[in-house]
Amino acid sequence: MAWADWMVVNLSLEEQLQLEREARSVLSHDDHDQVAKLCAQLIKQTHYQQTLLSQAVGRITELETEGFLRESFEVEQDRRLNWWRRILSSD
Repeated sequence: MAWADWMVVNLSLEEQLQLEREARSVLSHDDHDQVAKLCAQLIKQTHYQQTLLSQAVGRITELETEGFLRESFEVEQDRRLNWWRRILSSD
């Protein structure tokens, strides 16, 4: 899996159809006050979810960076240790 492939949303056909059905039911609803309240709730929910997602992606980036740096440090330590082993074993 490529670096950012996990961020691509792939909905199944059933999920796409369910989503479309729900969206159309709101569009065809007769009670405009109820639809307005739903829209207001969705705006708030979307904002909270976007903030949470942004924080989660930031944290994932931090963890991946820490892992990369730790791995790079370990590789460098192994390379230095092997250099000393070659020097000491060549005597």
